[in-house]
Amino acid sequence: MNYNLDSLLEMFKGLMIKYGHKLAIAIVTLIIGFWLANRISSGLRKVLTRRVPESSIVPFVVSLVSILIKVMVVLSAAAKFGIETTSFIALLGGAGLAVGLALQGNLSNFASGVMILAFKPYKIGDSVIISGFTGVVREILIFNTVLQTKENRRIIIPNSSITSNPITNISGNGELRVELSFKVPRQKDTEWIKSQILDACKGFSKIHLQPEPHISVNAEDWVMTIYTVKVWCSPSDTGAVEDYLNEEVKRRICETRN
Repeated sequence: MNYNLDSLLEMFKGLMIKYGHKLAIAIVTLIIGFWLANRISSGLRKVLTRRVPESSIVPFVVSLVSILIKVMVVLSAAAKFGIETTSFIALLGGAGLAVGLALQGNLSNFASGVMILAFKPYKIGDSVIISGFTGVVREILIFNTVLQTKENRRIIIPNSSITSNPITNISGNGELRVELSFKVPRQKDTEWIKSQILDACKGFSKIHLQPEPHISVNAEDWVMTIYTVKVWCSPSDTGAVEDYLNEEVKRRICETRN
């Protein structure tokens, strides 16, 4: 056992003497190269954010450039270690088919990301419904799209599943209709109730008055009458409009006139 251990130590020592300086240079190259890649990506993001009107393309370009720089760093580190770059590239090419088959989903995500940026079914800041998730688009990356929900959850959706399924862009037309229903005791005067709901709509600046709010009797029975309210607002204001109307209509109808 001692003999084998001594042999291993001698072998390790010989390898370190022969390749240690190359290994050290390769490690330093990787550290500095990856640091520079992050710095360049950060600087590129700031420049593009200021100068490119279409903000959706910025995360995509930055992430692509970052990956390309890091691949070049790895190739450079391999060359510093003594590996022939041409042989290394040939080795990567030989393994490319297997890697491509293993990562065909990611290649599909990349192609879908290019399609999303080219055809622009949505952009950063839009409210969308994608793959059953509702949220605001925060990033469009080379492999996925990032949504932020009203609950502040971060949803990451592969781009390929987005382009192969329906996309609902809530912000697409600039305005969104909010529809709410209220149950009111039947004995209350219908016109008075409508006027109270209309006044409530006019009292909130986030509710658009053009098109005008629409209030109608949707259904009734022996006990309750159901009123339906339809108003227009900006997509980003739908939550605030719903909360306001639910509170204000209840206050005006249920508390003001019993």
